[in-house]
Amino acid sequence: MASEKGIPRVLDFEDAGTEAITKLAWLADHVIFSADGLSGFTGVAEPDAGLSIARDKLGQPALGVTLGPQGSVWLTDEGIWRMTAPAIRARDTTGCGDVFHGAYAFSLARGLGVQGAARFATAAAAIKAQKGAGWLGMPNRDETDALVGRGW
Repeated sequence: MASEKGIPRVLDFEDAGTEAITKLAWLADHVIFSADGLSGFTGVAEPDAGLSIARDKLGQPALGVTLGPQGSVWLTDEGIWRMTAPAIRARDTTGCGDVFHGAYAFSLARGLGVQGAARFATAAAAIKAQKGAGWLGMPNRDETDALVGRGW
């Protein structure tokens, strides 16, 4: 239904060991892998090569792999590019992936492109890691926009 309405579809690809997740990947426009998910799906640990293999297998217009403090790597129609992460002192990384994916989807819904969504999501996940406090540490939009505005 989302496809028919032009709504972007985002998939958090964590576990390459299940056939179901691979089937779901075909339904998404934006597939974002964990490092383990990408290497499990492609058999390649190096992000650039892994994303190229994943695109050959899936064909989605936007593929990314999150790398924690090293940011993320993306493959879009513009080619392969990197989104660095701000240097922070992480207190607790629990939930950072979920925050990243939610912030990315939120940004797409706001009309940002892949790069803008990746930057906003990276900022949100960094703030979450820095604040710690489990789900209480999730940043709000103003905090995240402020970090994006300051740059890193």
